[in-house]
Amino acid sequence: MRGDMPGGVIANTSYPDFFDWRAQNHVFENMATFRHAGYTLTGARTPLHIDAEIVTAEFFSVLGVPPSLGRGFRPEGEKGRFAVLSHELWQSEYAADPAILGKSITLEGQPYTVVGVAAAGFRFPIQSSPQQLWTSLGEDAQAAVGDRPATAERGQHMLDVIARLKSGVSLNQAQADMNIIAEALGKQYPNENGKRYATYLVPEMEHLVGALVLPC
Repeated sequence: MRGDMPGGVIANTSYPDFFDWRAQNHVFENMATFRHAGYTLTGARTPLHIDAEIVTAEFFSVLGVPPSLGRGFRPEGEKGRFAVLSHELWQSEYAADPAILGKSITLEGQPYTVVGVAAAGFRFPIQSSPQQLWTSLGEDAQAAVGDRPATAERGQHMLDVIARLKSGVSLNQAQADMNIIAEALGKQYPNENGKRYATYLVPEMEHLVGALVLPC
């Protein structure tokens, strides 16, 4: 683990579990989810397939890489439709126009308000194809899975979560805190979580931050 950027990645979890982890933990400065998505961008020049990530509000602050223009996402707009463009998409499709902030772009026929432009060369997750934009939870918060949106489906494990440890918190302390939360959630929601109640934190230098947390 890099001492200057302590944090971690949690694999294959659901939105409700993440919301509970974020609210109940005592060991992380902040946490954010991310998952890959593909969009069709229309209204710029020609329809364009976009590789993207759907992320929660703390995404850019967890990574410590704020957008170079505008801002990242805010908690009060987390479930809305907002977008941060990659620097490259901003240049290629919008001629690096700073007036793009506050304007609407169309993804899969839905309007998203542009709130920021990422730093040049920024990529996350780095193992994926280069992302062209990042969006808030609009698609998952409003698209139904059965009668409920994905953000309400505790049994739908499709997310990774990245987290940053609080200063002075050890990996063992974080492990103990997450174990308590995960076990309680397993008991509270046995039909939805099954035996997925344990978490494991492992230092992971290959990622931008250092601890890997995997639900059992």
